[in-house]
Amino acid sequence: MADADVLLFTKYINWKYEEEIRVWAALNDSDQGLYFDRFGEMLRLVKVIAGAKCSLSETEIVEALGQLAEEATLIKARSGFTEFEIVKDMRGFPK
Repeated sequence: MADADVLLFTKYINWKYEEEIRVWAALNDSDQGLYFDRFGEMLRLVKVIAGAKCSLSETEIVEALGQLAEEATLIKARSGFTEFEIVKDMRGFPK
């Protein structure tokens, strides 16, 4: 288990900007063969980053999130211009 922890919880230093948190979770609920843990007090959605290739509109994402959209920040991302990175697209979502 110690080796598994090292492998699962080790992250490349250049990805530090993602501020990702990794946790162990018992995945008991399956939806079409995919497993999820429910949001609640122990797991809160705080930010949704729509990637550079995401074609969904801001409205579509907010509708999919339902009540979770009320407390989550929604950001449109793009590729960096001069470095290998993903950054906030200051233009926001396409209209």
